[in-house]
Amino acid sequence: MNTEVIKHPGMGAGAEAKNAQGGNLEKSATDNLQQNTALGKSDIKFLKSRLAEYLDAKGIHPNEQGLIICLWHDEHNPSCKVNPEYAYCFTCHESGDIFAVSAALAKIPCDKDHFPQIVKDIENTLGIVTDWKPPKGKRPVIRLSQSTVYRDSLLREFADALDSGDMSRARLRAEMLLALFMLPEPEAPKEAKPRRTMADRLAASGIQREAWTL
Repeated sequence: MNTEVIKHPGMGAGAEAKNAQGGNLEKSATDNLQQNTALGKSDIKFLKSRLAEYLDAKGIHPNEQGLIICLWHDEHNPSCKVNPEYAYCFTCHESGDIFAVSAALAKIPCDKDHFPQIVKDIENTLGIVTDWKPPKGKRPVIRLSQSTVYRDSLLREFADALDSGDMSRARLRAEMLLALFMLPEPEAPKEAKPRRTMADRLAASGIQREAWTL
């Protein structure tokens, strides 16, 4: 099968599906994808126009009335109308464009988390390549709670006071700090490096001083 590279818009937008209350079901799904993914508007518009071709490639062929078995509920008699850009079921009133149809066939949600899988399915089925690229993932950020930061700040101030105090206060050594301020130990992940001792953690935070080591 020849591979077609999408660079320009395809056919114009058609009518949008309406549910029994007049709501627009497929539009909200596509709007959500468009706002949360890196696929351009022209590609979305073009792919939506290929719904009939996509269904044909999947072996789903409308009858003489243009109806197919609904993709969103179980039925024996076709009641889902295939239009140029969307499918609409007259029984359950569900509707969807090519993205929603792909998700329904794969039995996955039509959302941004499954969008890469949906686009890949459409590309493979139609033998085309879009300009879409997965958005770059953000590196996880580990944030300390404000209470943890404030606690460590107080401990460092206390340590400074011990260093500058007289002999009676200086006798409060590391073992007393460990007894007074027990920092919570996080669970070690599987195959993690050996846990640091409490003294190591205090030293890394700038709380325990080298001169206090027994």
